[in-house]
Amino acid sequence: MPAYLALTGCRSGEFTPDAKFVDLYVELKLATVGYANDLEKVKEMRRVILEQHHVTPAEFHKTAEQLMTHPEAWRKFQEDVVAKVEAFQASHKDGK
Repeated sequence: MPAYLALTGCRSGEFTPDAKFVDLYVELKLATVGYANDLEKVKEMRRVILEQHHVTPAEFHKTAEQLMTHPEAWRKFQEDVVAKVEAFQASHKDGK
């Protein structure tokens, strides 16, 4: 399992999602939304993105499940994801 998928910041039993995992999750989310009308394209894009990050689907799901078992970490993770998606959307909106 790639080291960056490990949850970091184990202080007082707290977990913090790794920034690289946030980036991976955002890329997967954008691909899913971007190709929502083409399920086969979504599957292919998700496979390619995971390969680019050197992560297997099983590793991705295991890390996501670990995050979900820690509500504070999951909340922080989702906040980070939303912030990255909003930044991406704003940068593409400004570029038009």
